[in-house]
Amino acid sequence: MKPIRTLLVDDSREFLESIKQFLVGQHWLEIVGEAHSGGEALALVAALRPDLALIDLRMPGLNGLEAARCLKARPNSPRIIITTLYDNPEYRAAALAACADGFIAKSELGAQLLTLVERLFSGQEQSEKAMFPENEQHDCETALLKDMSGELRACRSSGEAGAIIAHFARQLFPTVPGALYMRRADDGFFELAASWGGFPATTGDGAFSAYECWALRRGYAHTNSRPGCACEHISRGEAHQPDQSQRYLCLPFATFQGDVLGLLHFRCPLQAGSSMSRKPTPSTLRLAMIMTDYIASALAM
Repeated sequence: MKPIRTLLVDDSREFLESIKQFLVGQHWLEIVGEAHSGGEALALVAALRPDLALIDLRMPGLNGLEAARCLKARPNSPRIIITTLYDNPEYRAAALAACADGFIAKSELGAQLLTLVERLFSGQEQSEKAMFPENEQHDCETALLKDMSGELRACRSSGEAGAIIAHFARQLFPTVPGALYMRRADDGFFELAASWGGFPATTGDGAFSAYECWALRRGYAHTNSRPGCACEHISRGEAHQPDQSQRYLCLPFATFQGDVLGLLHFRCPLQAGSSMSRKPTPSTLRLAMIMTDYIASALAM
């Protein structure tokens, strides 16, 4: 058996040295190169054609998930294992959505890496089944997200994009009212492009600036989970003012260069017999984050 040609990708030189020391006695693994960023990894994979790439999730510039997605779009891509300091379900789901073949927390590398690599190259199991929990609902969600991505890549206008996103959002979040806001090119304001699930009717476009949304100001998901952190754009143009106790979730999506394209907004369903609404569940947040990642990737092409 030929050695498995392996590329190491991490912005921490200390980690690269430690993993090389760990692998030094494994003659069936040949380290052919190392990269310190996602962009450098893309170039080295093209030049060295490794069988395996061990890629850190969080790196400046092109991160590990983005690099994995780009590599998997190429023919004859290497097997990819995503590594991270932080092991949580959201990161595992994002690694799977990026078409990675495996995921390992750095704290578990010593115990899991060699077994995982053997499994990936043994031909006995498909890597997705081996490294990620089998879940029929998750498989359905992934299929819908891939279909959405394909349609978005073919759309020719923001109107078409909004209709496509709304169509798939209705299937992915059948019980969660939501809306899509797209950024206008002329003034940078965000206007309502589509809604679903019984989202409150609005008058006009309900346009607002990035400064009126905590998620757009932070560049990350935001919920009104504590007093004093409500987005100013909530209820903009709505015929009826929402109950201030109702929870919501705002999720921006942007290109890989950081240019914000739009915002997904979800209203959490009210609890039965109460004016209070539930907080966004971890599964809803995970799926919504993966959806914005797919949207940004497709629209940036």
